Amino acid sequence: MINKKESNKWFVFTLIICATDVILPFILGLFYPSYSHMNMVISALGSNNSPVRAVFNMWMIILGVSFILISIHLFNVYRTEKPIASVILLIITVVYAIFDCIVSGIFSVGESKEMTTISEMIHGYGSAIGCTAFVFSGIIAVIIIYKKKPRLGRILFVSFIVTFISFVIFVAGENIPTDAEGIFKIFKYEGLWQRISFIFMYVPYVVLGYKVN
Repeated sequence: MINKKESNKWFVFTLIICATDVILPFILGLFYPSYSHMNMVISALGSNNSPVRAVFNMWMIILGVSFILISIHLFNVYRTEKPIASVILLIITVVYAIFDCIVSGIFSVGESKEMTTISEMIHGYGSAIGCTAFVFSGIIAVIIIYKKKPRLGRILFVSFIVTFISFVIFVAGENIPTDAEGIFKIFKYEGLWQRISFIFMYVPYVVLGYKVN
């Protein structure tokens, strides 16, 4: 049984980790003059030519380990109420933590979208697996919390929809030419859509991190 004091500590820890991951790229971007938050993916901060590569890649490993710990905590909190959903959330989060965070921290992405080296391929495929799985953590969070707090569950469902739409636009943007016009211009801003999707991906963890009694 998780007591209130311990639950509050985990909530603060989860909030700090998620907030740091949202804010840190903007801080590191200040030391990478050619970096564009609107047009470039976050992992480009860890590319071979990035001046902040060491800091970013170390953070990704820390982020991965942190989310593994967070997922274990959430499993322990909700496994009695929602055993199947809790196991699924645990698996999804660990997959994200390993494939998108830890793997990304060890194997750097290239400057271009072309995966020409083994490191770039491991990073690319690992990130695709981890991020895709992470998108669906939001709907699992809805299942976990809806019965006890239906209004909060509806808010998390809206958060999941925003996550899903922004992630789809982000992925689709990889196939949109840079000179696209009209409505397709919004697809070009990969960095923007990736950041929006991650912000809303973190919302369920912050909500679940605060144990609702």
